[in-house]
Amino acid sequence: MKRNRGHRILAGIGAGAHLPSALLAADRVEVTGGTIEGTRLADSNVRLFRGVPFAAAPVGERRWRAPQPVEPWDGIRKTDAWGTRCMQGDMFGGPIQTRDASMGEDCLYLNIWTPVTTTDRPLPVLVVFHGGGFAAGSASEPRTDGEWLAQQGIVVVEPNYRLGLFGFLAHPELTAETEGRGSGNYGMLDQVAALQWVQDNIAAFGGDPDNVTVNGESAGSMAVSALMASPLSRHMVHKAIGQSGAFFSAPLEPRIMKPLAAMEQDGVNFARSVGADSLTDLRKMPAKQLLNEVMQQNGGWGYGPGVDGYFVSRPVEDIYKAGEQASIPLLAGWTSAELGMAIALNPEKPLSLIHI
Repeated sequence: MKRNRGHRILAGIGAGAHLPSALLAADRVEVTGGTIEGTRLADSNVRLFRGVPFAAAPVGERRWRAPQPVEPWDGIRKTDAWGTRCMQGDMFGGPIQTRDASMGEDCLYLNIWTPVTTTDRPLPVLVVFHGGGFAAGSASEPRTDGEWLAQQGIVVVEPNYRLGLFGFLAHPELTAETEGRGSGNYGMLDQVAALQWVQDNIAAFGGDPDNVTVNGESAGSMAVSALMASPLSRHMVHKAIGQSGAFFSAPLEPRIMKPLAAMEQDGVNFARSVGADSLTDLRKMPAKQLLNEVMQQNGGWGYGPGVDGYFVSRPVEDIYKAGEQASIPLLAGWTSAELGMAIALNPEKPLSLIHI
C-alpha cells in the first residue's frame, strides 16, 4: 500500500470540478468477466454503469459461502438497469426506497459513476457501503446516488452485500466446510470482494486504485471500521469516512460482535426451528421461505458481523486498541438524523445534533 497517497485525506474529492475535455472512460469498458457498456447521464458529465457483477451468484451450493469469482459472459453486457437487491424484509416499518426492480439471492452487483472528462492523472475513488442494519438496503438507493460526487471529479462505486440471515448465518457445518476460516461473515466477505474488484478494475474507469476512500452510514459506517481492521481488506483502503457507527462497545452495552461459538449456536437454533436436520436441508429451502421464517421469528434482526476467526480474529475494538488497524486518515461523526447521539449519551438527552 502506498501511504504517501493514502494520507491525503479527501484531497482529490472536489479537485476535478474544472476538468479539461479529454475523454475518460469509453461507453464500453473491459472488466473482470467481460465487456460492459455504460450510459452517459442526461445533462451531465457523468457516465453510469449499473448492475455490474463483481462475484458469482451466491445461490444453491454457494449460499453461505465466501463470494466466488464472477462468471464470465460473452458479448457486450448492457449496464442500463440496476442490479437485484439482496434478500431483505421490511425492517423499518416499510421497504427502504431502492431503484432495483427485483429482490433475490443473485445480488452481488455494484454501480460505478465516473466523470466523462478527467485531468491527466488518475482520479480519487469513493466506495460507498449502504446502511440498513446489515439487514436491509441496496446500492441503488437514491440517498446514496453518486452522480453529484462524480461531477466533482471522483469515481464512485457502490456495491451490494448479502444481508441478514443470508449474509451472516453461522453454523458448525458451515465452519467445517471452510477448514478453519469460520463462518457467518459472508456479507463482509462480499465487501472485501468488492474492494478487490476495485483494485483490479477501477483504473479502466479513470480511478486510482491507490487512492480509495471507503465511506458508509449506520451499518455502512460500522462496516468501514471493520474493513479497516480486517487483514483481508485493510491494505485496500487508504482513507475512510464513518457516519454514525463503529464496531466499538457503547457505554451501557456489551460488545456487539458475537464470538463464533455464539453465532454457530444461533444457526443451530434457527435450523432446528425450521425443521432442517442438516446444512443440506437449509440450502435446499427456498430463499423466500427462509426470509419469511426469520421475519416471523425476530423481524429479520439478529444476524450481523461477528468474530469468525478469518475476517477478524478478535473483536474490532481490540484490534484498534492494539493499533493494528489500517493507519489511514479517518473522518468520523454522526449524521444529523441518526439515533446515535441519543444512544451514546443515554440516559442524558443531547442538547443538539451534530452535522457532518
